[in-house]
Amino acid sequence: MHGNRQGDPGISVEQAVNQYIRRAEFKPVTAQSIKDAQSLLRTLDEIRSKGYACDNEEAELGLTCYATPLLDSSGHAYAAISISGPTTRMEANCDRHLNLLSSAVSKISRTIT
Repeated sequence: MHGNRQGDPGISVEQAVNQYIRRAEFKPVTAQSIKDAQSLLRTLDEIRSKGYACDNEEAELGLTCYATPLLDSSGHAYAAISISGPTTRMEANCDRHLNLLSSAVSKISRTIT
């Protein structure tokens, strides 16, 4: 889930996170990887607060990913889109990438609804 954020639509997000944490083996791949349940929970709180996720070399050194959720009418995420690239370019253009993601989310949302 923290490497590939998928959930079961039949349960709440909190239930899905708790189920995942109970069975997860936190095996860091890089120094930036999420190493334990508390780190995952802090990261999820940051994502909710900022409105986007950032994988900053958590899965692979030199690779950064930004992701933005698509929300339904009640504010629940049902999908996400992301953009990935070399960390140096992603960090240098963070605002631009986040703006592009936000624009894409708006266009997709208008198309779906």
